[in-house]
Amino acid sequence: IIPYVRGRSRSRRIEDIRREAEVLHQSGCQEVVLTGINLSAYGQDLEGDLTLLDAIRAVVDSGMPRVRLGSLDSGIFDQAMLQYIAEHTEVCRHFHLSLQSGCDNTLKAMGRNYSADDYRKEVALIREVMPDVAITTDVMTGFPGESEEDFQASLAFVEEIAFSRIHVFPYSIRPGTRAAKMGDQVPKAIKQKRAAEMSALGEELELSYVRSLVGKRYHVLVEEMVDDYTVEGYSGEYVRVQFAGDESCINTICEVTITGTDGVVVLAETVE
Repeated sequence: IIPYVRGRSRSRRIEDIRREAEVLHQSGCQEVVLTGINLSAYGQDLEGDLTLLDAIRAVVDSGMPRVRLGSLDSGIFDQAMLQYIAEHTEVCRHFHLSLQSGCDNTLKAMGRNYSADDYRKEVALIREVMPDVAITTDVMTGFPGESEEDFQASLAFVEEIAFSRIHVFPYSIRPGTRAAKMGDQVPKAIKQKRAAEMSALGEELELSYVRSLVGKRYHVLVEEMVDDYTVEGYSGEYVRVQFAGDESCINTICEVTITGTDGVVVLAETVE
């Protein structure tokens, strides 16, 4: 339903983005997130053949210590963008790359302009340049016409890609959309059962990912105290990290070594 209510894409001017980033940096902000309803379409309505990479450059050039990207559509990454990000550690190694389904039949029914193999190749390209990257995504279950075989194909694809985190939601009818008029609507109970199964896989993958971080060093932007002796923040990979510290650590970026995990929370110690 979103495309019907949001209207055409409207991009902010590069000058405005750069100016706001500079003001935020001067005020002490340590991280900004580039986001939008359709972030991947940035610049298409502006003169000068601008792309999302130009917006990323504008924020990096402002001196902002950390730049995070919001949800991206599959197909956004090319060699130029990957090379720039690889050379600029200010850009977080975390990409939320929309999937929706890992089954080609469902992707086609949704009107998506990519296949599961297209997605697979893009993730491989990203990981080739940045092996430490965290890939997260959204997955829908129970789209009209999704058979059990289709769902199992999507489940297998999610496991293959080994996402660090997934957001799972069952399809819900939105009046006025093409999907709402489709036949073969999946019963609510089946949609919810599939969502639960996909979520369980997502939890396994997230636990596996955070456990793989033990022994490695990361930079954490501290956000708050969790008790009198412990601080918490997020790494560039969007992993929640806790370690010993006090209020002086808040809004600073600390280098830590991951020492263990507590569920999906990562435990660490500062690097001396």
